[in-house]
Amino acid sequence: MTNWNQCPAVEQTPGKVSGAWVFSGTRIPLFALYENLAAGATVDEFVEWFPGVEKRQVRAVLEYEARMLRTALAIEAPVRSSHARASTERSSGTLHGHVGEEAIVREERQRVARLRRSEKDTSFS
Repeated sequence: MTNWNQCPAVEQTPGKVSGAWVFSGTRIPLFALYENLAAGATVDEFVEWFPGVEKRQVRAVLEYEARMLRTALAIEAPVRSSHARASTERSSGTLHGHVGEEAIVREERQRVARLRRSEKDTSFS
């Protein structure tokens, strides 16, 4: 689970949307973004469908999540050679620390799909 405390695009207030993390200045929970992206929505569609959420907030959330995932993977994964890392960065759309919006959305869709598969696998145990 991501620690959102350092992401300025979101806030959590007890009693506001049951204490869920929401986009700052709104009552739109973060899970709405992930559910819509997983269902195939684009960032532009999400911003259009949820007035009050700005594209810069969505970008900040996705970039923050991508950074947290990369940090977690770096801690858990064995160190790869710089050649292999550069190849992975080129194929995923991240190069020289820049993360493209499409790459972030693709990573998030894959993460949501993995979470859903793991929930299905554990629901029958």
